[in-house]
Amino acid sequence: MVFDHFHVVKLMNDRLQTLRRELYHELTDKLQKEVLKGTRWLLLKNPENLDGEKGEKERLEEALRLNAPLAQAYYMKEDLRRIWQQGSKEAASRVLGAWIERAGSSGCGELQRLGRTLQK
Repeated sequence: MVFDHFHVVKLMNDRLQTLRRELYHELTDKLQKEVLKGTRWLLLKNPENLDGEKGEKERLEEALRLNAPLAQAYYMKEDLRRIWQQGSKEAASRVLGAWIERAGSSGCGELQRLGRTLQK
């Protein structure tokens, strides 16, 4: 079985967007909704591609600071990207296994669902 970077990260991004939408609809505070509303593309971008001149990094950090479940999912996305930076198949397998365990115990349905998908 092959886990290609593009498709796995796409699955994660889909789960992240579903979570963002759910959280947005649950929020009652207008300021928090406004901060979360403008984060779709910021969450999808790789951190190294955030535009400092447009304040994208700061806007993303503010949204993550205001919303713990979203922050957890975002950082899990970044951890998932690191699987392909491992030096061997065995190391990548260990990192993936650890990620799946963390997703399963995260308490976040979207992360748990992706963890089950990757486990299969």
